[in-house]
Amino acid sequence: MASIESRRTLPALKVRQWLNDWDKINYSPETKRRKPDPHFFIFSIPAVELRKLCGIHRRTADLKVARDDNLGIQRQHDEERSEEISRFVKFGFPWSTISEAKRSTDEYDDLRKPGWLPTSVVINIIPPGEKRFGSEVAPDDVVSIVEDNGAFRVEMPYSDQASDWSATRLPPFEVIDGQHRLFAFSDDSNPDFELPVVAFVGLDISWQAYLFYTINIKPKKINPSLAYDLYPLLRTEDWLDKAEGHAVYRETRSQELTESLWSHPQSPWRDRINMLGERGVTGATQSAWINSLMAS
Repeated sequence: MASIESRRTLPALKVRQWLNDWDKINYSPETKRRKPDPHFFIFSIPAVELRKLCGIHRRTADLKVARDDNLGIQRQHDEERSEEISRFVKFGFPWSTISEAKRSTDEYDDLRKPGWLPTSVVINIIPPGEKRFGSEVAPDDVVSIVEDNGAFRVEMPYSDQASDWSATRLPPFEVIDGQHRLFAFSDDSNPDFELPVVAFVGLDISWQAYLFYTINIKPKKINPSLAYDLYPLLRTEDWLDKAEGHAVYRETRSQELTESLWSHPQSPWRDRINMLGERGVTGATQSAWINSLMAS
């Protein structure tokens, strides 16, 4: 671990987003949604460095894992998507989408453009002593936000840009949104390419699922089976539980039935439903089941 004097630091902005009305919300550590801080932080960091600091907790469809203990919120990594983002970073769109044969010629060079990634990667900084899957961040790997005369900085556990650093146990950051952008930077070929980061500190896992849902599922379409598979983490949300008559309410109840058919020991569909809608997995997807139940 680097000494305090030699640690790498990054300037950060503190963003206060809090309304007095939010104090009336029912916060509950028992349902993994303890009251969050009234602010988050924004900073920039080289993408290859950020990747070394981040852990990614993915959803699994494993009957051996209790649903209440299934704390992953990320979809399975799509290597093709990360590879396309990597090409996009190099020369933008639509060059990133054309065939390899066309990219290998100079005939299509006029399609090249900057590949900006201005959207923030959203992370949570794990506080000391907080566990994930039975592990925690080693004391020497903890990342802190330090205030000095009203200015904030992110204090890293090393002195340089993590060239030879790796987490001893649990990485200090966990990704809420942006895993495919991170995996687009698989080596040090673009060491100075920075990504903007929105960083929460000690954000409980149900709020992370809520953020992932509102960032990815409400504004745009992603794998609907994964969206439905997040419902167990979102069932504490009042807007899901009290929307009777609304499509979200019907989807929630259909998801519960689908989950029961997939998990019940006496169900003929036990472990035969593709809960995450993954490619190459046999069986009807969870999304197909839910759509069928809602139509019946």
